[in-house]
Amino acid sequence: MGYRKYWQHLVARLTLRQRGRRRTPSISTKTFIAFAVILTCFASLGSVAFMRMNEVADRVAAVRDDQLPRQASAQGIVEDIAETQMRVFRFARLKTTPGTGVDPSGLAFAITTDLAAVQSRFDNLTRRKGRDGDRMATLSDFAAEWASYAGSVRELVHAAGNDAARTADLMAIIDDKFAIMSSRMVMFAWEAGTEMSVSLTNARNDALVSRNWLAFGGVAGLGIGLMIAAGFARSIVHPIQAVTRAMRHVSAGDADFELAASGRGDEIGQMVEAIKGFRDTTQTHADTIASQNRVIDAALNNMSQGLCMFDASERIIVSNERYRDMFGPARERIEAHCTLVELLHALQREGVTDEEPELCLTELRAALATGLPTRRQRTLTDGRTFAISRCPLPDGGWVATHEDITERIAAEARIAHMARHDPLTDLPNRASMREQLQQALARVHRGEMVALHYIDLDHFKNINDTLGHLFGDDLLKAVADRLRACVREIDLVARLGGDEFAIVQVGVEKPGDAAVLAQRVQDIMRKPFVFGDQEASVDTSIGIAIAPADGSDVEELLKSADIAAYAAKGAGRGTHRFFETEMDQRVRERRAIESGLRNALVNGEFRLHYQPIVNLQTDRISTFEALIRWFHPERGRIGPSDFIPIAEECGLIVPIGEWVLRQACRDAASWPDDVKVAVNLSPAQFNKQLVQTVVSALASAGLPPRRLELEITESVLMQNTFATLQTLNQLHDLGVKFSMDDFGTGYSSLSYLRSFPFDKIKIDRSFVTDLSQHENSTAIIRAVTLLAESLDMMTTVEGVETQEQLDHIRALGCTEMQGYLLSPPRDVADIHAMLAEKPPKADAA
Repeated sequence: MGYRKYWQHLVARLTLRQRGRRRTPSISTKTFIAFAVILTCFASLGSVAFMRMNEVADRVAAVRDDQLPRQASAQGIVEDIAETQMRVFRFARLKTTPGTGVDPSGLAFAITTDLAAVQSRFDNLTRRKGRDGDRMATLSDFAAEWASYAGSVRELVHAAGNDAARTADLMAIIDDKFAIMSSRMVMFAWEAGTEMSVSLTNARNDALVSRNWLAFGGVAGLGIGLMIAAGFARSIVHPIQAVTRAMRHVSAGDADFELAASGRGDEIGQMVEAIKGFRDTTQTHADTIASQNRVIDAALNNMSQGLCMFDASERIIVSNERYRDMFGPARERIEAHCTLVELLHALQREGVTDEEPELCLTELRAALATGLPTRRQRTLTDGRTFAISRCPLPDGGWVATHEDITERIAAEARIAHMARHDPLTDLPNRASMREQLQQALARVHRGEMVALHYIDLDHFKNINDTLGHLFGDDLLKAVADRLRACVREIDLVARLGGDEFAIVQVGVEKPGDAAVLAQRVQDIMRKPFVFGDQEASVDTSIGIAIAPADGSDVEELLKSADIAAYAAKGAGRGTHRFFETEMDQRVRERRAIESGLRNALVNGEFRLHYQPIVNLQTDRISTFEALIRWFHPERGRIGPSDFIPIAEECGLIVPIGEWVLRQACRDAASWPDDVKVAVNLSPAQFNKQLVQTVVSALASAGLPPRRLELEITESVLMQNTFATLQTLNQLHDLGVKFSMDDFGTGYSSLSYLRSFPFDKIKIDRSFVTDLSQHENSTAIIRAVTLLAESLDMMTTVEGVETQEQLDHIRALGCTEMQGYLLSPPRDVADIHAMLAEKPPKADAA
């Protein structure tokens, strides 16, 4: 069964059929066919040669086995007969010649032996087969003549010893017979020789023919073999050589080669297609790798870090452009892939670094020996600093990145400096001051004293508002310079923020030393500050706390100095105060008020009182000014002067002011239509929501905008003038009235009156108090009245408490008055009663 399948497979391959379809024969099939044809040719040639050689061998065997022995036998017979004749002649001579003394018996025995030998040869020739009749007849005749000759010789041998005559006669007969037999012998020998020559000639001719056949067959076989070899080479060897060349290109990584399409379906065709696919894949991969290499090169050469890679022999194998630029003087060595030792020596020789190469190598090798990534900083002679990160590789090399961190270190130093210093004045900031104060307090335990000066610039906000923030910044920097000039090197000047500064004075022997320094600061600060064509003067309020008496730690000492500074401000500013225990009590009280304010609005502890304003022309009440009162559950009634400044400082004035506005509108809604309500606005209330707040308050109360009068001070117009005027104009367009409060106590800039159309100017009570004693006050009131009249504004005089004062302001032309002469501030219930009665007149009051 196995042989049957094999032959079926072989037949299928030979007929180029496989599974019912034709295909290109495979190389093994072509090789099998080629060798089969060559083998058939050489087998046929071998068969012919074998047959021809057999023929030659048969002829040679015939010559060897027949003609040559016959020729030898014939030649032997001839020679034996001739020698026998010679011996017979000698024997007869010896017998016929007396006195020779030689015994012829030996010759007789030799002759007898020769005759027996010749007879034996004749018998052998007679017994050989395959001869023709003529040759046998000749042999028989020759044998008969030989027999006759042999008989005569025998007779001679027997008769020679008795009868000499008979011997002579027999010798004559023998000579005659020998003569006749000689011709026979020659003929016999010639025929044997001729026959052998013919056989040899025939054998030679057959051998020549066989040789020619073999030569022709060999040439034909060689030709057929060459044709098959040429076809084999054309079909297999040359394509294989092309495939081999292609494989060499592929192995060399060269995908740019041509490989013609074979159109073959055998192994070579499959190999060609595979190589083409491999070439295309390789080309694709090569393109991908080239693209990736370009990306990698671009990434490497555009890194902000310098990168280099060393192999196990400490030789550079990869470096990017950034790395080569970092060590420019050694660039050629780097591009030549030098060793680390050569690079370090080149850097030292070029003056790039002053580190010893041997020390660097020792440190590097020790770090790499750990097998862990390492990082170090290295500063070059030109001041640049690099952060070097090294990562060992499994093969013994390493990758190193060099990052220029010079700017980063400088930036970190700047950041560290900025974190501890004020960016505007470059003075130590609050955090730095606290640290150094802590260090100074550590020396207090050794008997020293430390003075902390808490310095606040008086009215600095007004300078910012009037001269601008740029001028204010220049002023702060100048103040810092003057403070530095006032202290010793061991003392510290710091800026705490805004317009607050501090001085840490160490080595204080007595409190008077701190007073001397504070006075020196105040004296130098009172000198004018001039910047271009602008000039300003500032004064300082200084609070002084002495450690350890006023505090043994930083927090306590800062608190004491702050309280002392607050006391200096309260004392009229422009002075200095040492911390006292009573100051702390006042600060505690202030903080208690602030704490109570945060709950007062929620708990409903505020009340509104209203003070009437009388029109001097009609002597009727035209307006009620809303004044807030605080009724504390524990402290009782707290006046506005005690909590309004605190509310403004802590930011509670905005919600409190909104409550006042809404409550005043609700209360005024029930008053007669010709009576307005006046509400004071703090500068802190002027924000983006003020218009919405006013509109909401009017709408919820149902009060017409014309019945609401908002009182503002000059300080409102001094801050963010454009936005403030925009807000004022929006409200004025709604119909809301405005009055400038406390006119004459501030800057009294006429530009404010020109920039916004006020409805009323309120003259401060300070001008009314000594109106009868000071003509200046009368002149000011008259001037303001005339100014208001020319601007179509009303004038209201505050603080009128006597009839004399009323007569004066009426004579000066003022349009309205407000004061205790008419009525103190009253509860809203009293207002309803006052309005229900006959309206009071100014004269009656």
